[in-house]
Amino acid sequence: MIINCQTERTGTTRTYLYPNDGNKATNAFWDYMLTSKGGNYRGNSKVICDLFNEPQCGPNWTTWQNAYNGLISYIRSTLGVTSNQLWADADNFAASLSGCPGLTDSAGHLVYSFHHPASGPGGDTAGWATDFGNWAGSHQVVNGEFAQNSSFNWGSPYEIQHYLSYCASIGVGHTIWTVYGDNYFSDSNDKPYGWWGHMINNFWNPGNGWQTYCFRSSVKWSQNYIMKNDNQLSWSDGLYQGWSPLATSGGSMVAGVAAFNSFTADMATGTKYRMHVSFRCVYPDNGSMTAVVGVHGVTSSSPPASFTSIVPRATNIAELANLQQYDWCNVDIPSSYLSQFASGYYTGIVFGPGPNSDAIYQGHLSFTPEVVIEVHA
Repeated sequence: MIINCQTERTGTTRTYLYPNDGNKATNAFWDYMLTSKGGNYRGNSKVICDLFNEPQCGPNWTTWQNAYNGLISYIRSTLGVTSNQLWADADNFAASLSGCPGLTDSAGHLVYSFHHPASGPGGDTAGWATDFGNWAGSHQVVNGEFAQNSSFNWGSPYEIQHYLSYCASIGVGHTIWTVYGDNYFSDSNDKPYGWWGHMINNFWNPGNGWQTYCFRSSVKWSQNYIMKNDNQLSWSDGLYQGWSPLATSGGSMVAGVAAFNSFTADMATGTKYRMHVSFRCVYPDNGSMTAVVGVHGVTSSSPPASFTSIVPRATNIAELANLQQYDWCNVDIPSSYLSQFASGYYTGIVFGPGPNSDAIYQGHLSFTPEVVIEVHA
């Protein structure tokens, strides 16, 4: 069990920026939780004390160090708590341990905590090393708030798996703070729900028989097509689907197609599958859009010249409605198609065609979609 001290607030206002900043509430909280005055968790090795939530010292590491060392001394010496593990959040909302001067714990049970690490396309190993990885080389470190929603962390399965693998390689664990659908940041309509929970469970519970594979770097090509004349569309800043009244598309439905390298080698390791397409919608002209998703089986290294020459092809096999600007979204590929991906009959994803009426309805995907495949041995 982790007890988190949030004495930084008075009501809904964040008033106190670090432990005992102008008040004695932090000491009083731990006095109550750790002694017979209240929780009496002193000496219970299964109880972790997260000392103070997301301090804001300027950032100023000297102020942070003095505040935390004083609180640690109070807990260890005054309260006589010697066996409980203590967590200390990094300065500046626990954003980074870069420049951390370290703390003194007489009991030697101290862990440094960071929250909501940043990332970039494809992951950010160098940034993670600066923010917490280098410090973890000689100290115990934990991600005290691992979140998955539109305001923190990322919607990219590839980046999340890369991040989890990086943390595992340096011995950094996590606690889950908030995930998609909790409405904490009014993002209850964000998708997905399924792959996030599956990925975490598969990664942290390898005995469940499921293995997660994320495909983004294996994309061979992506191409937009105009339904009116059946030809390639020259737009190159992402994939489109829907209806475009622009002259460059001849006033027509448009469809985007992505081709991947073979999934068969990974899928051959099992006989049961789950498959998801993950993408980010960045330009719905009318405020929202519906992603219309299909599959195709083109194996060539370059895109076909026309949409009708994409064979085999099955369009409109799944839909996801009400996508908003910057939504990260996920569509499950129906199970009836999965064995055909395993056999190599299908190799990629089709977006659209979209509506068949004259409406301003462009769905613009910021980059080639990612495919998440779960394989059960």
